[in-house]
Amino acid sequence: MSYNLLEFSEKGLIVHSEQRSDHNCDVCGVSEGIFTGGIETRQILDGKSVSLFSQAYGYFEATVIFPRGTGMWSAFWLQSDGTGKIGSQGKDGSELDIYESSFMSANPTKTGQAIHYDAYDAPWYRSKGNVTDVGYNLYDGQPHIYALKWTPSE
Repeated sequence: MSYNLLEFSEKGLIVHSEQRSDHNCDVCGVSEGIFTGGIETRQILDGKSVSLFSQAYGYFEATVIFPRGTGMWSAFWLQSDGTGKIGSQGKDGSELDIYESSFMSANPTKTGQAIHYDAYDAPWYRSKGNVTDVGYNLYDGQPHIYALKWTPSE
């Protein structure tokens, strides 16, 4: 069983997934299931989440081959440490879902995009999103490109 779910190659960063029953993570709190790699930009120090890196603007792109496994949730998102702060309508931090897809069984032609802000708990949680039917099977084994260009004004 591999413990390195990220692979850097001439093609870029490759993210793998695997079934695990011995996961030990002080950030996610989950011990078993299907896990994927990611680039974590925080760590837990003395019981508190500490940011290691943060970026406000730029161009973010992923070439994705959607996983064809039951229970897999494929996603590409950006999330700031301020997502849980309440009252600034996301200006102090948001989760930006560039794409999410858990639709393989229900409708493999759909993908979702969203922005989540002002915490994740009621009554403060806010979200704006959209589910798009792209008109072709995203689980076709072919690469699909998703991108976000984020500037100070848009």
